[in-house]
Amino acid sequence: MNEDIPDNKTEVTDFLRVARAARFAMVCIVLGFSCITVRMTSNIHNFETIFTDMLGDGAKLPALPLFVLHTQTLLNVLARGIPVVCIAALFMRDIARSFYLLGTLAIASIIMWFVISTAVSLPLNEIISRMSGVPTP
Repeated sequence: MNEDIPDNKTEVTDFLRVARAARFAMVCIVLGFSCITVRMTSNIHNFETIFTDMLGDGAKLPALPLFVLHTQTLLNVLARGIPVVCIAALFMRDIARSFYLLGTLAIASIIMWFVISTAVSLPLNEIISRMSGVPTP
């Protein structure tokens, strides 16, 4: 009638070790994504110079490149904040919340990468088409 309840401490400890290792791996992945966005945001001003030199001062840029050029300071702060918060997630006690946070940071970093790369490539396509003499569609 009085059966001993098996001790599950070792299973819980093993689970926590695996969860912490997975969190560390996810932090490394998010840091990899964020390194790309930090590098991209630090070079936005160089593309602004290229666009004005190659397209002329009066050339009208599409909305997305204008947005990125006008918000480059904010994008720089966000891009540099992602790795800081990512490393801070390593020290969170609640492992589940740290995974949610890391997933959000990864998505934010990927979206920033996509928006900046698209914004930079749109005027470059216009420059290339002007140089080749083929009109853009």
